[in-house]
Amino acid sequence: MFGVDDELFVGGTHVVITSIESNGKRVRRSAVGDIGTIWAKRYDRIRMKVSVNKGYKTVPSEFFAMPDEEFYIGDIISAGREKAVIHQMKTQRGLVRNGGAEARDIVRIYARAMRIVQT
Repeated sequence: MFGVDDELFVGGTHVVITSIESNGKRVRRSAVGDIGTIWAKRYDRIRMKVSVNKGYKTVPSEFFAMPDEEFYIGDIISAGREKAVIHQMKTQRGLVRNGGAEARDIVRIYARAMRIVQT
């Protein structure tokens, strides 16, 4: 039995199933013998979307992470040329304001740009 969002290794590459066709229809789950086509995408690294607040404006950014990498509120990340502190994350289950989440569950990271003082 295979289902959408199942993770597999194909030829040494980590993939995630995005769609299944069985008996001419798109289905969420199907027995292996009934599957006509499986659509999958590479899943060894995923794009992390970030909104970096710079006080008077918010700019989008992105970076790549491993699916099982964990991010926590208060972590410092590099978003483009900026260093930023995570203050909130939107996940598939809702907003995270305390604690952390795995990259595979995160929809968007919200962070505040850091001012770096050179001495």
